[in-house]
Amino acid sequence: QFDLNWQAQRVTFRVDGEIMLQTDAVPRGPLGLVLWVDNQFAAFSPDDRIRFGTLENPEAAWIEIQDLRVESAPH
Repeated sequence: QFDLNWQAQRVTFRVDGEIMLQTDAVPRGPLGLVLWVDNQFAAFSPDDRIRFGTLENPEAAWIEIQDLRVESAPH
């Protein structure tokens, strides 16, 4: 499970509930997300478009996304 908590003063990244990174360097503007596994990718752009694709890879690979949720807190 991956969790990104992006607040005005801090960003926290968690994987399976464990904090992997916490920083006060907060990105400005819309947030995009790219997930990449071996030769397959899913790219989520700030304008709500999702792109999927593959690159040449000699070994079999797959990507699986379950229960993707994007929430926006009130400003």
